[in-house]
Amino acid sequence: MNTDTTGNKGEWSEPYVLLKLLADGVLPQGNADLSLLDVEPYKVIGANREEKSDGGTVIKSYAIKDDVVSVFTDGEHSGDVAITDLASNARNLFSEIINAQGSSFTVSEEACDYLSSVSCCKIKADARDKVDIIVKIHDSSTGTEPNLGFSIKSQLGAASTLINASKDNTNFRYRLTGHVNSELAKTINAISPRQGKIQERIAALAQRGIFLEFDRVLGDVYNNNLLLLDSDLSKILSECLTRYYSGRGAVFLDIVQSLDVKNPLNYPRGKWPYYSFKLKKFLVESALGMMPAKTWSGIYDATGGYIVVKSDGEIVSYHLIRKNLFEDYLLANVKLDTPSSGRHKFGEVYYDENGQAFFNLNLQVRFLH
Repeated sequence: MNTDTTGNKGEWSEPYVLLKLLADGVLPQGNADLSLLDVEPYKVIGANREEKSDGGTVIKSYAIKDDVVSVFTDGEHSGDVAITDLASNARNLFSEIINAQGSSFTVSEEACDYLSSVSCCKIKADARDKVDIIVKIHDSSTGTEPNLGFSIKSQLGAASTLINASKDNTNFRYRLTGHVNSELAKTINAISPRQGKIQERIAALAQRGIFLEFDRVLGDVYNNNLLLLDSDLSKILSECLTRYYSGRGAVFLDIVQSLDVKNPLNYPRGKWPYYSFKLKKFLVESALGMMPAKTWSGIYDATGGYIVVKSDGEIVSYHLIRKNLFEDYLLANVKLDTPSSGRHKFGEVYYDENGQAFFNLNLQVRFLH
C-alpha cells in the first residue's frame, strides 16, 4: 500500500475527481448556482496530474479507450484498469469521504490499495501553482482536443478560501475623519473582544461622527496587482470591506448589488455594470493565479478553470472558454470573511508618526460552501 493515507475532505476529493472523471468519461459544465448547464458535457479523453516523489516530480497520465483506461508514469505504460472498476471505487471513496469523522482522516485499506493500483500515490497533486488536474477533452463545438488545467474545489469539507488573509499584504488602511484623541482611541480599542467587536468599534466611532475614509492598501505588491487590473479596484474593495465589517452583508453578490445602488465612486449612471464587471474580473484573476504576496503578470496558473465537487458527489466545471459562466459562478459563491484580527493586525485605532489616526480592515474571501 504505497498511497498516502491521511488527508482532509478537500484533499481526498482530488483522487475522487480523478476516478469519477475517468469512470464517467464526461465533464459537465455548470451554471452560477452549480446546476448543470443545458449543453453537451465535455467528453473526457484522458487526464494527468503531477505527484512529488523523492526523485522529483512524476507525471501520472490516463488515457480512456473503449472500456479501459491506460495508465502511464512519466510516459511509460504501467497498466490498464477497467472503467467499471473505476466507477465502483469512485462511489466507495465518496461514501468514505462523506462519512469520515475529524478534520483529517484515513480511508480504508481497500480504497488506498485501489488508488495505488491506478498509480494515484499522493492524495493531493503537486499543485505548484493552482493546477490540481489537467483534463484532456474533446470539444464538439470546435472539434479540438485541448488539455485544460483545473483547480479542484470541494463542498464535502470546510469551505475553502479564495483569498487568504495576510498581515503584510491584505490590510486596507482607512484614515479616521475628525479628531480622535488617545482617550477615545483607548475606549474604542477596549470594546469587548467577542465575535462582532470590529462592527461595534466602527459603530462606536460613527456615533461620535468619526468615519473610515480609505487611504491605501498596505501591501505594496497587492496594491500594484490591483492597480494592474483596474485603477479603481482598491477603492471598490475598500467599499466592500466597510460594508462587510459594518454588518451590511457578506456575500459578494449582495454587496455588488448595494454598490450599484449607492454608486460610491460616482460612475455615470446608466446600464453599465461597473461594479460587477470589475469585481468579477478581480475574482477570476484571484481564482486563477493572482496572490497578495506575489507579483501578478496576468498569466493564469490554472490555465483557466475550476472543478467543483458538489455535496451529492456530482461534479461541475467552469472554464475561461466560457468566461461569463465562470465569472457568474464566482460572484454568486464567495463571501467576505473575518480572519484573526490579533494575528493580522487590524480592527484597532492606531496612529502614524504624524499623529494621524488610522483603522485597518483585512480582506479575506471564502467560498460559501
